[in-house]
Amino acid sequence: MSTYQDEIFNYLTRKDNFLSAYEIYQAFPEVKNTLIKEFWLAVKDLLEELIKTNNWEIEISENIFDTYSYLCIWFNESFCVAYEKLHGQTYHGLWVDFNNKQLDRTKITEYVSNIESINWMKKSNNWLGWTYTGVNFDSIDTLKKILPDNRIDFAKELATLLYELADELNKDIIKISKMIKK
Repeated sequence: MSTYQDEIFNYLTRKDNFLSAYEIYQAFPEVKNTLIKEFWLAVKDLLEELIKTNNWEIEISENIFDTYSYLCIWFNESFCVAYEKLHGQTYHGLWVDFNNKQLDRTKITEYVSNIESINWMKKSNNWLGWTYTGVNFDSIDTLKKILPDNRIDFAKELATLLYELADELNKDIIKISKMIKK
């Protein structure tokens, strides 16, 4: 162990400090989860303000800690821009519900390959384009950004990022929503 680690070990293993350290250790997962949940609710609230002049809807997972938890701006019943995996290494992009069998996947995929704002992104299943946000809620750097005193600035940053992507793609979504099988 380093000198610093030795000092921490010696401090935490003193009889009067050990119980407090253990209680903090036990409470930390719930504190972390509460921070994450409150953060995403703040992002959702900011998005609702940003989309007031649009005919879009905001939806957030009931359980932010589900594997594929999401925060979406829905253009219509089949297309949204979204954040996904809200509790971990978060990514965002354009998602389509290809369970809607009327949509022409081939035409839509071809059209999207020419949309500059997302053609560089990764593609998979229902994601027409996605990329990691650089946000990881398992990282202390991200957790520091969502502490109550810091939360609003970071929430504005992520709300703006998703809103600007939605605004940029809006005209394209109108076009590709009409690409149905004949």
